[in-house]
Amino acid sequence: MIDDDPKTPPTDAPIEMKIPEFFERFLGSTMTTERFHDLIVEIANQENVQEPELRKLVLNGITRLIAHVQEQRVLTSDEINRIIELDDLFCLKPEELTVAEIPQKLMMHLQLNALDEGTIAAHSNPMNAETSVVLQKDESIIWVLGVGYNEIKDHTRYVGGSQGLSIRLIKGLYYRTGAFAGHKITEQGIEFHLGDLTITNKVMFFVDFAGTTIVRIDIPKIVAMESYADGFKVVMGGAKPKPFTFMWFASNVISRITQSA
Repeated sequence: MIDDDPKTPPTDAPIEMKIPEFFERFLGSTMTTERFHDLIVEIANQENVQEPELRKLVLNGITRLIAHVQEQRVLTSDEINRIIELDDLFCLKPEELTVAEIPQKLMMHLQLNALDEGTIAAHSNPMNAETSVVLQKDESIIWVLGVGYNEIKDHTRYVGGSQGLSIRLIKGLYYRTGAFAGHKITEQGIEFHLGDLTITNKVMFFVDFAGTTIVRIDIPKIVAMESYADGFKVVMGGAKPKPFTFMWFASNVISRITQSA
């Protein structure tokens, strides 16, 4: 039970911390969704929390619940159904859930379960997301998400060069001496792009919103992946392994997708 959890926030904890942390531990308890709903409402009444504020705390709590599980594993179908029951019990509006990206996150976990079970339909497109990717035979879209892409580019310049000295020999004829380009210096810079990353069971395909930067990454060719707090990096194998860095909140989900695809 949540009440018996030694890590449950103390009774004197601020309500802004108490309710979201109760949600975070809900799936690890045997408490029914109805009893959990009644418990949260009871706590809110004791703390004189009004409905608008309670709705914000509930949305925050469900978001934290999903993130807490997502750090370790994929939500099961049963857990997804329990979360949907909570949405209904607290009478959360579709627009509130969409702003908090809760339906998108639950759909993502459903897709991962389907990927594990081999039940993703060919040419599927969750959430009917727009994408410019033309699917190949037996290729299915797993997810389309808005990301930032850090493109590493080499910039070359020359230092220590000279234009030399121009000497007039006769009318209309000049001789330039001492001209040299200097030595070449190559520096790496980062260009940031915003766009959509389409993930299929075969490739990761990024197109920026301007349509000028296109990146295709074959998932079987990924040799390494690194997750950050706000993004992830994949490395494609080859004679010169190339890294690709994307900024997104759920990097561990991408890792899960690429391992399963």
